[in-house]
Formats: sequence, C-alpha cells, structure tokens
Amino acid sequence: MRVRLLRVTLLVLSVVAIVLGAMNGEVRTVVTKAINVCLQCIGIG
Repeated sequence: MRVRLLRVTLLVLSVVAIVLGAMNGEVRTVVTKAINVCLQCIGIG
C-alpha cells in the first residue's frame, strides 16, 4: 500500500511540474536548445 501511495504521489508531482513548466514558457526554450544542438551536430549551426 505504501509503494502505491508513493507512486501516485510521484506521478501527481511530475504532472504538476510538467504543467507548470509548460505554462512558464519552457517548451519554447527546450525546443530552441534541441534545434541548436541538432544543427551543431550536423555542422550547420
């Protein structure tokens, strides 16, 4: 029972953190950094 409560608690906290990050505009930051890393890997950026 304790393990199940811990799993549910961690799941809820994870979802809250993801939603707060998305509302804070972090999605744009992550995508921009990912594009820059990809372009640097293939030698364009």
